[in-house]
This record gives sequence, C-alpha cells and structure tokens, in this order.
Amino acid sequence: MRRYAVVRLGLCLGLAIAWAGDGRAISQATQPATGRTTSHPQGQPVIALWNDGTHLLNIKPFLLFAAWEDGTVLRRGEVSKPISGAQSIARKLTIGSVKPSDVQALQAAISKAGFFSPPLGDGLVFVDGPSQSLCVRFGKAHRLLSHHGPLDKLLREYMEKMGPTSRPTREDAEAFVVMWDQVAKLVDTATPAKMAEFRGQVELARPEPFDATDEHGNPSVAYWGVPEHKEVKSHVGTPQCVTTMTTVNVVEREKYLELKNAGKTRNEERHGDWVYFATSGSVQIPNDTGSMVLITRYKALMPAGKNTTQAAEQAGR
Repeated sequence: MRRYAVVRLGLCLGLAIAWAGDGRAISQATQPATGRTTSHPQGQPVIALWNDGTHLLNIKPFLLFAAWEDGTVLRRGEVSKPISGAQSIARKLTIGSVKPSDVQALQAAISKAGFFSPPLGDGLVFVDGPSQSLCVRFGKAHRLLSHHGPLDKLLREYMEKMGPTSRPTREDAEAFVVMWDQVAKLVDTATPAKMAEFRGQVELARPEPFDATDEHGNPSVAYWGVPEHKEVKSHVGTPQCVTTMTTVNVVEREKYLELKNAGKTRNEERHGDWVYFATSGSVQIPNDTGSMVLITRYKALMPAGKNTTQAAEQAGR
C-alpha cells in the first residue's frame, strides 16, 4: 500500500515516476526539452514504437514513441492501452526530456522484461488488423519486433481458441503478449513532467526488418521459425510423432564442414558472419507405433565473404 501511496502523491505533484526492472524508482528530469519544439535529435532513437498503419483506412505508419540517448522523448499519449489507429493518430505528438540515465534505465528494464529473448520470433499479427513495431537498442543488443498491440478482445479470443497443436503454441503466444504489455507499460513511464506539442517534421522512418543481435553483437534470430534460445517439442499425428527442436548450439567451423561434407546439414541460412544449419534423425518409440524426431540446430562462425560451399569443397579435398 505504501508504494501506491507514493506513486499517487507523485502524480498529484505532477512528477513522472518510473520503476526499473528490479523495482527501484527511477527519478525523471522535470526540465523541458531545452525549448525544442520543431526538431528532434539527428540519428536513430534507442527506443522507437510505431503504429504500422492501416492500409484499408489509408493510414500510413506513424510514430507513437521515441527516446534518444540524450533524454529527448517524443510521444503520442499512452501506448499500453488498446486504441484504434484512427484515434491514436488524432493525438498530438509531444516532445520533452528526461535524464539520459533514465533512458538507460528504461532500456535495461525492457531488456529484463525479455524483449531481447522473446518466446516467439515475432508477435501475433492478423491480416488487415492493427499492428505495432518496436525497435530497441541496448549496448550491442538490437531487435525489432512486430505485434498486434496491447491485449484486447480480439487477441484474447484468438488465444482462447488455440489448441494443443497450434503453432505457435498457446503458452508461447500468451508469454509474448505478457512481455509486450509489460514493455508497453514501461514505455508509458517515460513521460517527462513538462511536454510541449511537437510542431516539426518527424525525420524518421519505420525500421525495416533486420537480423537481431544479442548483447555481444552476434545474430540472435528465429532460425527455422523458432528463436535460437528456445527448445520446442511438438506431438503430432496418429500414431504420434514427437519432434524435438533444440536450441541453437555454437560449433566450430570444422564441425560444420565435417557435417556438410557428409551430407548431413539441412536448412542452411547465413546471418552476418554466421551460418545456421541443422541435422535431423528419427527413432522408433520402443513398444509403440510412434516415433521420435530430433532436430539439432547449430551455428558456426564463418569468415566474412567466405562461400560455405567452396569452403566445404576445400575441406573435403
């Protein structure tokens, strides 16, 4: 009860209070954005949330929120509550500033919420339905995710209809929705106490898809449709086939070339200096008509510009 009383008092005083991922309060700057109302910093923000627009309503993508390392914030009202694109774009875009350390704390809280290791490679998006795209950079980690938006009736009813063989699984879908809504609430905390209507031109474009990176700057992708940090199991058919897809294991280049020369690699993909590949095998379930399939996923670091086929041929000589 004491925390809620403090928050309520802060709101009454016109102060913006955020909470870091570990529950610590983040004090926010109360100064306006140095009088700037017609321009924003050059370069890309470290956090940017976009409404992807609605083609049927002729609504083009528009910015909902952006935060730069220097503390500059652009926002168009709350983003954690369901709202139509037409209602959202009608809101005024405002500008203000927080402390640079508050932006860093927000990045850390978003990371702790699981944004850089999501349960799905991307969110749930419906044909001709609303969607949002969130791009966050934190150190060497950089990721873009798209999703329907905050939990609403459509999303809730869709997940309730998901069955045991749904792909993605209901468990992963629900976990992604929880993560997205948590991040949206964190973004709403980054509201400067003093904001003014932004009267300039937004010199930004909605990010195009790119390979996400982890805290080391290495690719962190959804290989074979599944985030590389996840292991998944599926039970399909009669008799039942149990398929296990492993997390992505890092192996040496020589291991990759050995498996490739033996004709055992499948579904190769290149992401930056890394080549992703998999091996698979199946066995009969003892005393049963079902089977077990194991898909083992790997990635190996290959020299930039090195043709993997040529490397395999050279290694096989």
